[in-house]
Amino acid sequence: GVAFEEGLVATITGDVHYQPGALPLLQYALTELFEQRVNGTLTHEAYQALGGAAGALAKRAEEVFHEHDPQGQEIVRQMFLRLVTLGDGTEDTRRRVSRSELLALVEDTCQMDDVIDTFTAYRLLTLDHDPATRRPTVEIAHEAILREWRRLRAWLNESRHDIHQQRLLGAAAADWLNAGKDASYLLHGARLDQFAGWATNTSLALTPIERELLETSITEHERQGTAERARQQRELDTQRQLAEKRQQSASRLRYLVGTLT
Repeated sequence: GVAFEEGLVATITGDVHYQPGALPLLQYALTELFEQRVNGTLTHEAYQALGGAAGALAKRAEEVFHEHDPQGQEIVRQMFLRLVTLGDGTEDTRRRVSRSELLALVEDTCQMDDVIDTFTAYRLLTLDHDPATRRPTVEIAHEAILREWRRLRAWLNESRHDIHQQRLLGAAAADWLNAGKDASYLLHGARLDQFAGWATNTSLALTPIERELLETSITEHERQGTAERARQQRELDTQRQLAEKRQQSASRLRYLVGTLT
C-alpha cells in the first residue's frame, strides 16, 4: 500500500548491493523508511535523513543509547563490548553471548534486561537459544552496526586490549567451571600476575565466575607462598639445630681430649 519516489529503489539497492548481510540490512532500512512515509510514499528525503541503509542502523542505535540515563549508557557499553569478536587482521564481527553472561555483569539485572529488550525492540539485537544448552542468547542483529556506529567503533578502539584480556580470562573461567573448579585449572605464575594487574585497572565489568577464578587463584598463590615460606623456615630451623648439635658435640670432644691428655 505504499509507493517509492522515482529513483529511490535504485538508490537503496545500490547502497546495499555489496554490503555484507545485504538482505537483513535492506529489511531494516525499508522498515525504518516505512515509518517515515508521507501520504503513503517512501521519499528520498526520509531515506537521506536516515543516513542511508547502513546509516539508519547507526542513527537508531545512537538514539536508543540516549534514551538511557548515564548508568544505563554504561550498561549499553558493557553489553556491546561483550557482543563483539575482535578481528585479527580482519574486520570485527558480532559474537553470540548467553543472556545470563550479560546479566551477570551488573547488580541490577532488571536494568540490563531493559537495555537488551529496548535494543531488541528496535531490531538492533536478536534473541535466540543456544542449540546445545537451549540457554537464551543475545547477538547484534547486523554487523553493519560495527562499521557504522561511531560510538561503538570508539569503544572498541579504546578497549581492544581489555577485550582481548577478558576473552582469555573468560575462557579460563569457563574451563575451570567445567572442570568442577579443579585447583589444577587455577591461574599461576606470570599468567596470574598478568590478569591480576590488568583486572585492577580495567573498566570492563567481569562476571562473578571470572572474578571468582581470579580471587581464588590469588588466594591459592598466597597460600602456597605462605606454605613455602614456612617450609623454608623449618629447613632453616632444622639446619640451625643441627649446627648447634654439631657445635655441642665438638665442644664435648675437645673437653674429653683435654681431659685425657
